[in-house]
Amino acid sequence: QNNNKKPSIYYLSTTDFVQHKYAPGTSEANDFLKKIDDLIIALDNIGCRIGITADHGMNDKVGYNGAAKIIYLQDILNNIKVDGRIILPITDPYLLHHGGLGSYATIYVTDKNNIDEVMYQIRQEPGIYSVVSKEEAVKAFDLPADRIGDIVVTGDANTVLGLSPKDHDLTNVPHLRSHGGIDELTVPF
Repeated sequence: QNNNKKPSIYYLSTTDFVQHKYAPGTSEANDFLKKIDDLIIALDNIGCRIGITADHGMNDKVGYNGAAKIIYLQDILNNIKVDGRIILPITDPYLLHHGGLGSYATIYVTDKNNIDEVMYQIRQEPGIYSVVSKEEAVKAFDLPADRIGDIVVTGDANTVLGLSPKDHDLTNVPHLRSHGGIDELTVPF
């Protein structure tokens, strides 16, 4: 390989920090997107071929009172005395973005005889969009069966799913915006 050759492909990935903090149309979001637009224009002006993609939308995850709207799934399991493991895939190190909270969870239930009871109890919670079995989730969401639990849960447009309050520090998240549910499939692009 010739080291004097310029690379033919560059890949740039941006953070969604701004989108977690500011809704579309706010001055902060508009300023950020204007800077991105200016960079894209500059690349276009020097003859670059550009491909742009986005992976998800984002919603405010708050109630009418402005407080974060969270359903704590571990607390539900504890209340009905069911042993299980909850996986929140949005739990990443970027806690200032979303406090480790998103609108998707999968639950592994130790005693498979409890699955229907767990699904029923979760469905009673205001803010739940869907609660489906593994088999239903595989079909509905095209998920790999070997990588999800016995139950898949999604929150609605304004609700996130968590474990228990002690597991999520929201002190640096003054206004919760997150993603992961059905209502974030639309990308404002």
